[in-house]
Amino acid sequence: MWLRADRCFRFSAFVDPRARTDLLITNSRSRDDRHLQELEHFGYADLTENDANSKLDEVIAIQQARLDTEKSFIPKLRSVLSPVKVARFFQIDSKLRALLQCDIARSVPLVK
Repeated sequence: MWLRADRCFRFSAFVDPRARTDLLITNSRSRDDRHLQELEHFGYADLTENDANSKLDEVIAIQQARLDTEKSFIPKLRSVLSPVKVARFFQIDSKLRALLQCDIARSVPLVK
C-alpha cells in the first residue's frame, strides 16, 4: 500500500511493535494465538455434544473479538489515512486472513 511520507510516519504507530499503544497487530496476535490453541487442544474425532457447544462458542467469541478490534481501529486509521486507504488496508487484511483460514481449514478435520 503506497503512503506519502507524512502519512507513513503517522501510520507507523499502528504497525511498529515497539510503540506503546494498543496495536491492531498485537490484538490480532493474541486472538490468533487463542485460535491456534483452540485448534491444537481439541479432539475432533470424539466430540461430545458439550464439547461441540464449547467449540462453537469459542470460535464465535474469537470472530467477535476480531470484529470488535477492527471496529475500534477504524476511527484511529481514518484519523491518519484517507478513507480509500483505510478501505484498502482492511481489504488487504481480509485477503491475508482468508489465506490463513484456508491453510487452517485444510489441516482441521471435519467433526465426526
